[in-house]
Amino acid sequence: MVDILSAVLLGTCLAVTALVQIDTPLSYRLLGLDYFALLPDWRLFAPDPMASDFVVLSRGFDEQQSPNRWRHIRSPEPRHWWAGFFNPSRRRDKALFDACKGLSRIDAAASDIVPAEVIEYWRLVQLAAQSQAGASAVQFLVFQHPSLGSIQGGPPRLFALSGVHDRDHVVG
Repeated sequence: MVDILSAVLLGTCLAVTALVQIDTPLSYRLLGLDYFALLPDWRLFAPDPMASDFVVLSRGFDEQQSPNRWRHIRSPEPRHWWAGFFNPSRRRDKALFDACKGLSRIDAAASDIVPAEVIEYWRLVQLAAQSQAGASAVQFLVFQHPSLGSIQGGPPRLFALSGVHDRDHVVG
């Protein structure tokens, strides 16, 4: 009897999980009733796949306000064998990507939003300051370039260029 109940319960879970993956009003209703988040909502094929990557550069300024060369905020680190199982350094990459994504939403929004008032902007200023040791002021630049698997080609697009910020006034 327990075997039959287990089979029915697992079969029901499998059927409901498959059902919520289909984009229907019933699936949204089922997901709305899932108060404990037991039903996975997998979207294996994104309706709007990522078509470009963000590249973030920073440069420092010396005491005479002469700019240094542009450098990547994060240089690629070698991957360790355990990175497939435990990779906490990905959090830094995600934070950088999320800050750029936040700026992209602002760029697409109304023009009355001042980037200097937005937390994503200041997070990128902070990351630029951390990457430019010894500089008295910093500036960052974000551009987008097509991803390797992107259908869309074309040249890189300048996305955001910050003002020059005094390093002493950057929190962090």
